Amino acid sequence: MRVTDKLSMPEIGRRMNQNKSTISRELSRNTDERQGVYLPDTTKLKMKARREKAKVKFQNVSATTITEVKHQLEQHHSPDQIAGLMKLEGVGKISYETIYLMI
Repeated sequence: MRVTDKLSMPEIGRRMNQNKSTISRELSRNTDERQGVYLPDTTKLKMKARREKAKVKFQNVSATTITEVKHQLEQHHSPDQIAGLMKLEGVGKISYETIYLMI
């Protein structure tokens, strides 16, 4: 089955036993910008690039803030409490979501 077969996304989804939204995301995420077509060979390259980019975590969080968060976690404070306390004290700016990612 090829995209050039001009099948609708729901039809492609039925044939592949996938939701049409999954097909839509896959096509939009991995369609070659220059040629405007889905190229399965370039899909792996794009996936690897996205994965490497996603590995860069906490680059905007200072080492001091990370150390303080770890200390507060050892004191059995919740991520919500830590984020609020650090904001009030002006020690560092970090969201509770980022703290949960660190755990």
